[in-house]
Amino acid sequence: MTGLGGPTPEKPSLANGFIDPNEIADLDVTVFVGHGHPDHFDPVIFSWEGIVKKIRYVFGWKAREGPRIVPMAGPRATKTIGRMEIFTVNSDHNQIPEVGYLVKVDGLAILHPGDYMGRPDRFLPDMDYLKKVAGRIDLEFVNLAGGQAQMEILKPRAAFPMHAFGREYIYGAAARGAKERGLRTRIVASENRGDNFLYKKGKIKAGR
Repeated sequence: MTGLGGPTPEKPSLANGFIDPNEIADLDVTVFVGHGHPDHFDPVIFSWEGIVKKIRYVFGWKAREGPRIVPMAGPRATKTIGRMEIFTVNSDHNQIPEVGYLVKVDGLAILHPGDYMGRPDRFLPDMDYLKKVAGRIDLEFVNLAGGQAQMEILKPRAAFPMHAFGREYIYGAAARGAKERGLRTRIVASENRGDNFLYKKGKIKAGR
């Protein structure tokens, strides 16, 4: 089987960049869906319910209803789930509602903007809003297709380039480019699907 990011391994696992629900069966899991394109939303996520007992699905639009569904239709929706605070910013991605998520949990502020680009008249106000509610962004996932401007404005402590569709080798160039522009954010360039990292007190290192 071949997906958007390349062939599926014989034994998919977190270690090779795929989700085996058996590996997360005992965790309290929140799945975030930014928009309806197949590279961001695969209905297979609903099959995890039979294995992962504590699971919920956060959607940035009214995708469907159900006891495990958490709708966060914008603009700028907010939600608190246990100790986790969620904030959104919104845009349209090829006329499909798109949501970027800022999640505050366990003392960290994590931004996953998805394919958010922002309309010209909303981009800077949205960046100001994210800075206000975050206080400081610890980790940001950066879409290589135009997300660098967000990173330069928000100045997260660390950032992960994303959206290379299996071409992780291009992340190193993104990291070098940010350094050449004088950006102080630590750019973490994964090399392979399944690479994992540990973040603690502003420092990040490769996991095992």
